[in-house]
Amino acid sequence: MNKRTVHLIWGTVLILAGLLFLAQNMAWLPTLSTLVWAAISFGLSLLFLVSFLISRPQEIGWLFPGFIFAGTGVTLSLVTYGVQSDLLAVPVLLGVALPFLVVFLLDRQKNGWALIPAWVMLALIAVVFLSTRVSGEVVGAVVMFSIGLPFLFVFLRDRSQWWGLIPGLILSGMGVVILLVNQAGSDYIASLILFVIALPFLLVFLWSRDNWWGLIPAGILTSIGTALLLFGRMQTGLRQAALLNAVILAGWALTFGILWLLRGSRPTGWARYPALALGVGAIIAVVFGASFRNLWPIIIILIGLLMIVFSLGSQSSQKEAQEAQSLDESESGAKS
Repeated sequence: MNKRTVHLIWGTVLILAGLLFLAQNMAWLPTLSTLVWAAISFGLSLLFLVSFLISRPQEIGWLFPGFIFAGTGVTLSLVTYGVQSDLLAVPVLLGVALPFLVVFLLDRQKNGWALIPAWVMLALIAVVFLSTRVSGEVVGAVVMFSIGLPFLFVFLRDRSQWWGLIPGLILSGMGVVILLVNQAGSDYIASLILFVIALPFLLVFLWSRDNWWGLIPAGILTSIGTALLLFGRMQTGLRQAALLNAVILAGWALTFGILWLLRGSRPTGWARYPALALGVGAIIAVVFGASFRNLWPIIIILIGLLMIVFSLGSQSSQKEAQEAQSLDESESGAKS
């Protein structure tokens, strides 16, 4: 019942979102203001958190987009009221950190790992605050190295402590990025940041297939970083934007496809669904090119409709099964 309710909610949301984006692309609606997008972010945040409450404790994944959209809403609200500062990144970073802290508090014994990414995000927030008060890239780099290198030392001292690679490499890599920020273009820096964050997750996955989850952030971030590199070398336009979408979607499809191949020894059989959906999206983006701008809202609407249809179908099937079981029990009682 809980999963069907969640599917109905998000099927409806996807249909409404698809209709909104389609109306925007067809110029049937005026451009939405930043404040409206902030309200939409808060609304999505609330729906994600409600989905978690409905399906808890198994589906903790709903927490992450819930808090991230809340942080995004705060940032957009601040932009609406004229705030211009590096501190605008803090609500989003905090939105990434908070779900990890909640996951840890839900089960401190099993979810001790969640403190690692939470600490990384909080450290980045500290650097943002520091950068607003102290000038100079060297200071920021020193802070990053001072926080990250001890984690790498933990791993080098005991190779079973593989978790140290994640905060160690991310924070130390960010130190290098800070030193290079004035030496490279913004497109290259953005890609470098994404690659730096993706690398430790990839290494953790390669270290042990038990860490299959590490391939997801590694693949997602690497795909976006690759697309940003291509964007810096290509002229902007609808055709180019469609090709960049195809690169991102293909990279994500490949990521989940690799996870699906591990289904024999790891619980990743579910990965075939996002792999197929993203792969089809990549092909559509390549084939239809600039028309993909108007097609992807329709795809979102179709996905929403399918979620509702399957949800209602499973509900009726379950009801029929219950009625059949009740009938069998009645017949068995009559015979006895």
